Amino acid sequence: MSKDTNIFNDSFNRSILSRDPSVSVPPSPTQEYDDFGNSNSLRVGIAIHRAEAGFAMRVNTIPKFLEINRRFLSQVTYTLPIEPKDRSLIDQKAQISSDTVIGESTQISERTTVKKSVIGRHCVIGKMAKIVGCVLLDHCVVEDGAKLEGCILGKNTKIGSKAELSRCVTQAGYEVEAGETFKGEKLDVSDWTAAVGREETRDGEGSDA
Repeated sequence: MSKDTNIFNDSFNRSILSRDPSVSVPPSPTQEYDDFGNSNSLRVGIAIHRAEAGFAMRVNTIPKFLEINRRFLSQVTYTLPIEPKDRSLIDQKAQISSDTVIGESTQISERTTVKKSVIGRHCVIGKMAKIVGCVLLDHCVVEDGAKLEGCILGKNTKIGSKAELSRCVTQAGYEVEAGETFKGEKLDVSDWTAAVGREETRDGEGSDA
């Protein structure tokens, strides 16, 4: 069969199928290329991970982010920092479970309990706080008596004294007032322009004085 005959048959078959509404004709994979001169219709990404290299997981949601941190904790054992400056920041009366990771230059105050959690660098955890199953990114502050369970705190989050959060996610820079309670919520910095306005007002009052 000649090449011209093949082309004719293909065109004829498509014309017949297009007249029948019960038959679905798949689009040509080169149609976009033919119409616009370039093709973005097919993009394929491949990630290759050797099994002997350890555990791998795609993290594209917050629950998966928390899950992979918990899996990581099952493979580590916490020990006190080697560096004297970091070791001095961990109070002797603090209770830190072995399945916990504490970042460098992070302070853990006395009678605070940390279990099954990842705490980033340069964080400050006050006295008698309780942190269980959480992930705290860098530069977070948890004041005295606060309780966190199953939470993810964005960078520079501040938790006021005796505040209680359960299964919450905070946006970077969010501040929880002292004594506030949240459960299963996503806490965003929605009114940051008002906060800037308040700061400018304070600066103006200070300059007048």
